[in-house]
Parts: sequence; C-alpha cells; structure tokens
Amino acid sequence: MGTRNTADLPPTLLKFHENHVDVQIKTIKETIDFADIVVLCVKGKYAVDALKGYEENLNGKIVIDTTNPIDESNGPSGGSVLNFFTKINESNMELLQKNFPKAKFVKAFNTIGDAVMVNPKFEDGPPTMFICGNDESAKTEVSKILKTFGHDSKDSGPVEAARALE
Repeated sequence: MGTRNTADLPPTLLKFHENHVDVQIKTIKETIDFADIVVLCVKGKYAVDALKGYEENLNGKIVIDTTNPIDESNGPSGGSVLNFFTKINESNMELLQKNFPKAKFVKAFNTIGDAVMVNPKFEDGPPTMFICGNDESAKTEVSKILKTFGHDSKDSGPVEAARALE
C-alpha cells in the first residue's frame, strides 16, 4: 500500500495496518516500483495529482482506475444527482491516460461499494463489472482479478467508454 508520508499515517490506516500486519505500507514510488498492477484509490479530483512525478515508474504498468469525477464543491444538485468536474465529452480516466500515456489504465471497481467488492453473493449469480481501457492485455489481466474476486466482466471498449462508466 502506498502513501505520501509513511511517517505520519492517518488513524484509519494505522488501525488497518494493526489488523493486517502482512500488508506493507511504503511510499508511492516504492509501491509502484514493487507492483505488477497498481490500484488507484483516491478521490477523483486528486487522481492526476496523486500520480504526478511517477510517470517513469508507471511506464508499462497496469493501473486499475477506481475513481469517479465527482464534484463535491456544491453538494448534489436536484437532491440526489451527482455533479462531475469533467466535461460531457471526457472522463477522469481519459485525463489520467492523457497525463500518463505509457501507463495501461483499466477502469474497474468504480461502480460498487466495498461490501460487494470481494466474493459478492447475489441470488442471480455473480455481478458483471464493466471495464474499459486501451490495452487489451491489461483488460485481460484485470478480468482475471475480477473473476478471482467473484465478478464476471464485460469489456465496454477503449478509454472513452469510461464516460459512461463514471
């Protein structure tokens, strides 16, 4: 698990680490360098900034993008409708792919909560996780992870398909 400052961990991460001592907590650079597959789990508005400075480390890496471009500045509009900070013809994943062109981004895990992320149990069988990205081999690897986690997967196409998935 990567963090900017390993010396000053927030209480929730300290508690997590106490209960999962086998999980290593390293710097973001160390984590990216160690990982075969990187999972980006930050608020969407911080996604690009979280990876800035690690362009070379991300070259050729599969990055699972779990983010959504939710604009929290004014709260939901119209009661429960979420606002996005992206334009109608762009997605957060497109912004990521543009900023880190040599990384292999795959959109996944952005449409479900943690309660059904691993081994979901539904009466009608495994749920389908919609994924997208430009690299076919990366999408194949992410589909294998999804299968291990108890999900079917459906390839929605290239990075631009993230507009519908976000």
